[in-house]
Amino acid sequence: MKKPTALPKWHADMKSALKVACGHGWTVVNDRDRARLVVRDGDKKATLSLPFEFEAGTSKEVVAFVTQLNELVRTGEHSLDSAKAVLCGQAAMATTTAVSSDWDALKQGFEVFKKTNGTCVKDKTWALYERYLSGALQVLSGKTPPVRAFDLIDATVKALNLTTKARARKQCVEYLLQFLEWGMAHAALPSCWLLPAGQKKQLVGPKPKTQQKATLNDQTMLELIDSCPTPEWQNVLQMLAAFGLRPEELFHLSVGVNPTTGKEQFWCDYQKPSGEHRTAARWLFEVPLVDEDGNAVEWDLIERWKAGTLTFPPMADRGEALSQYLRRLPLWQRLRTEAAQQNQVLRPYVFRDSYALRGHLANVPTSVMCVLMGHSLQTHDKHYVTSSEETNAQVLERLFAKS
Repeated sequence: MKKPTALPKWHADMKSALKVACGHGWTVVNDRDRARLVVRDGDKKATLSLPFEFEAGTSKEVVAFVTQLNELVRTGEHSLDSAKAVLCGQAAMATTTAVSSDWDALKQGFEVFKKTNGTCVKDKTWALYERYLSGALQVLSGKTPPVRAFDLIDATVKALNLTTKARARKQCVEYLLQFLEWGMAHAALPSCWLLPAGQKKQLVGPKPKTQQKATLNDQTMLELIDSCPTPEWQNVLQMLAAFGLRPEELFHLSVGVNPTTGKEQFWCDYQKPSGEHRTAARWLFEVPLVDEDGNAVEWDLIERWKAGTLTFPPMADRGEALSQYLRRLPLWQRLRTEAAQQNQVLRPYVFRDSYALRGHLANVPTSVMCVLMGHSLQTHDKHYVTSSEETNAQVLERLFAKS
């Protein structure tokens, strides 16, 4: 007969403490790493999720919380659920009263943390945090401020009119959760600000229906570039098309001699934050576009850079500046309409997507394309187009054309 596994000491101590404080029938069990109260009274059984992780570090808080629950229920005026609501409300309101004037200070502390730890977010990224956190603090300054994570985030999403904006809504949820979790870990916010498991999906909402990303063939891209009325914007689109750059990378370029090839090439020192890491700086390799006569397009980009004639507009907002400019071009407007009619979406990143597609059509190995574009294989497979009906037809024609 198999011996029962002994409980960890902290769990056994917690069980004993609950028995002394609440009597028989009140126990706490592990429910997917969360604490769950189980109350047995004869044949009757009731359970209640508790606002704590099931671990040694929370055992004393669990005992104190359950003891208070027990006292409220024994008065006969509360059920388990209403007693929990009272306790969570009291804890949150006590905290809100104590730190309501310090929410701004809490936000400032979080800003310092985000800008000096991990991937060290830039001012541009912090501007997004600022938008959502300011919205949350506005909600907290109301007459009846939320006292739970779910209510705070839900109210902020609605106050900022993000309910139908899937990407911004998800971002708001993520950033506010980071803020609250940091507050609990570093600024003594109570655990009632912890979001229970399963509620995040409710806040984020259903995933938006994905649209296929549009790509442009070489001739259409050349026509689009020629349609730009200013040389500086033509330079931008040429560089994006030739090297598959992110808009930000235009401002992190230099020319040097690649020690491997012995040739002059563009060097991009931009390192994009990616989770806990950053992408690597890299040498750029052009995948030339082909004109309608089948000739590779020569833009002499390096020589023009060295001569100081390859200049760009200011583009303070980088990607947003590119989006605004493209939206003003009549040809771009027509291409967007045509893409939408095929249930595709045409984005400014089409130059980068089309660079990836052109490389695959030229039989550049996927692993090499990832190095050229400065991202991981996982990112490439998930986010970039590797084939289309047009390129599939070209490949098949090339492979099986009759001589």
